[in-house]
Amino acid sequence: MRNRIEEKIAKFIQETEVGMVVAPELNVDSDRKKWLQSQGFDDVEGLPESAGRGVDRTGKLCNTCKKGHYKETSIHDDMDGVLHCDKCGAQVVRFGKDTNKEGREMQASGVFEQVGEVFNINTAKSVADHLKGTILAPVVGVQVSDLGGAKNVSILILVSLDKKEDWPNHILENSRYSRWHFYNDGTLEQFTRSKIDMKFRKTRVKTVDEAMGKINTYLKQVKTVKETAATQAMVSNRLRKQKSGKTK
Repeated sequence: MRNRIEEKIAKFIQETEVGMVVAPELNVDSDRKKWLQSQGFDDVEGLPESAGRGVDRTGKLCNTCKKGHYKETSIHDDMDGVLHCDKCGAQVVRFGKDTNKEGREMQASGVFEQVGEVFNINTAKSVADHLKGTILAPVVGVQVSDLGGAKNVSILILVSLDKKEDWPNHILENSRYSRWHFYNDGTLEQFTRSKIDMKFRKTRVKTVDEAMGKINTYLKQVKTVKETAATQAMVSNRLRKQKSGKTK
């Protein structure tokens, strides 16, 4: 007589398409087929290779920081079926389906979910924290937006080049600030700016660090333009005074 666990698994298989079954306790495709046959399913030879646990991401290069590798960091990772990057802490489902097509698919609990190329719903929080700690500006605000659903998760970035105590009337909009939308496919777009003449051109990046680098380069250029303009104004003012003194 089968125990309760076997009965629940068998019931689950009967209520779903056999080709999409995920049996966590089965590692080898042949074993999975034998188990299904033992549950009364004869036509299992045509099961696709993607069925079952899928690709093990243990030791794979982190798709977020491109520096660390995925591994189990605690007993909870093993229990939850997830891995974490040993560098940036990004979390991914351990077993999944990889594809080279745009918009990768990740397998979680038997359901395929399309996710972004640069980050996804599972890694967005760690990416946001990474950006907040690496963008070089007096005020940096980063938050995750999932209003478009998990597949369209994105990150909103706010940067002010002035310290809060220097904001006129303590209002952000009175400072030199800019906002970006960072989409999970790598698109980085500036959608508003104030008191900053230089425009950030819409671009697409392959890594989070590349996005951070482009923003920091832009901010550095903006600061340089301001410093140059201030220097030119100071020199012009000095020459004006000197000329006025000679006239007298």
